[in-house]
This record gives sequence, structure tokens and C-alpha cells, in this order.
Amino acid sequence: MYNGVYDVEQFAYIKEPLMKWLSLKIAGKSLSDILKEKNINEIAIYGIHEIGKLVYQDLNCSEIKINCFIDKRAGEYPNGYKDLPVISLSELGQS
Repeated sequence: MYNGVYDVEQFAYIKEPLMKWLSLKIAGKSLSDILKEKNINEIAIYGIHEIGKLVYQDLNCSEIKINCFIDKRAGEYPNGYKDLPVISLSELGQS
């Protein structure tokens, strides 16, 4: 029986990055700005669900190249997402 524990654990995991991202936005900076400052020009987005899709939207019109999504449910996206491949951790040689 589902009791919402997964949602609580997921929120705890993403709360800090979301707070940092929102603080950047309020300060007038973007995720793209931070990546550029760190000389990161290409990325893979880990997780394709809500947060991953928001990261995609935020970076899609920037100079940052998004190479792919990485997701444990990659099989749900056999044709990719937004013209990008969706790969599993096992395809990266990870488990």
C-alpha cells in the first residue's frame, strides 16, 4: 500500500537544490550562468520527471548543450524526449 513515504524522501532529496536554484533566479542569475562560470558547456540531465523537465526548460535556450537525459525508467522513452536520448545508468556502465 502506498503511504506517501516516497514523496517525503524525494522532497528531502531535492529541497536543497531547488532552494539554491530559486535563490539564483531571485538574484537574477540562471543555472546557465553558474555552469558557464564553472566552464561547463555540456551536460546530461539526471532524472526526466518534474525537476529534470524544469532543468531542460531552463537550459534549453541557453548556450549549454544538453546531451541526454539519464533515468532509471529510460525504457518508458524509447524515442527519447524533446529530441534527446534517454539512457539508463546501465548504459553508462553504472548500476
